[in-house]
Amino acid sequence: MMKTIIPYKELIYCKDEVKSIGNRPGVYFMVDSNGIVMYIGKSKSLSKRVRSYFNKVHEREKINRMVMFIDQIKILETETHLDAMMLEIEMIKLFRPLYNSQFKKSVNYSYLDLSSKSVIAISAKKPKKGYLGPFRNSDNLEIFKSLVDKISPIGNKLTFKIIPKRLSVDEVKDTQHFILKIFKDEASLSVFTDRLYALMEEFIEVTEYESAAFIKKAIEVVDYLSRTTLKQKEQLHYVKIEGGFKVYLIEDYMVKATALSKGDSDQLVFIDFDLKLSDKDILDHQLVIFHELK
Repeated sequence: MMKTIIPYKELIYCKDEVKSIGNRPGVYFMVDSNGIVMYIGKSKSLSKRVRSYFNKVHEREKINRMVMFIDQIKILETETHLDAMMLEIEMIKLFRPLYNSQFKKSVNYSYLDLSSKSVIAISAKKPKKGYLGPFRNSDNLEIFKSLVDKISPIGNKLTFKIIPKRLSVDEVKDTQHFILKIFKDEASLSVFTDRLYALMEEFIEVTEYESAAFIKKAIEVVDYLSRTTLKQKEQLHYVKIEGGFKVYLIEDYMVKATALSKGDSDQLVFIDFDLKLSDKDILDHQLVIFHELK
């Protein structure tokens, strides 16, 4: 098994023993008779989740086929569901199971390049400077690029152009600087989002609903992009465990350290948490932690 700083207890069950699986958070492996890992998942309740594979016929034929070949279930019990979510990411990247679709497309991560001659470009390679990312959803990047093309140059009032304006060199640089600023400063992002809402309301008032729908979608995309670009202040996240709490020190949607506490009056002794992740692996962890804190 992969070395990890996330503590877990490993258990193995044959498929006839699923009722014996404990009701704890953790990661489960569906393994065939050749020892090949077919699927990896996680759950707050391993017992309920694993048993659900065997007590009904599933709508998706893919799952029914997989269940036919399950020989063993390997269990990694964790202290918390957040531990299980982070551990699942690492295990899927390690084993690349046939039936897992998430985390397989790391090569398709993209960046917003704000250093080119055009205002914005989408790049599969990490630019040397002036970029945002990486991002998993390239469709969202195309929508954001289209928005920027239609509202550039960005001034005090947003002006929507069906046919993008040809920009001067200075206008390109100013717009690139503006985009970098809104995704690094929460106040600037809030002002920009308010201006997009105002523009959407203008389109609704004149019954230009198609343009209003585009702006509405663009606002959702801006929110998506901001999740992994805005800095998050350091905070403590407490999760109830047996005998007390597990405490996570979180910054920028990444776990920096963990500690165990038996009560609020405890003096916390933190252990550094460093998985030595690549930029693209960091994004997967940030999204997991974002949804845990949301």
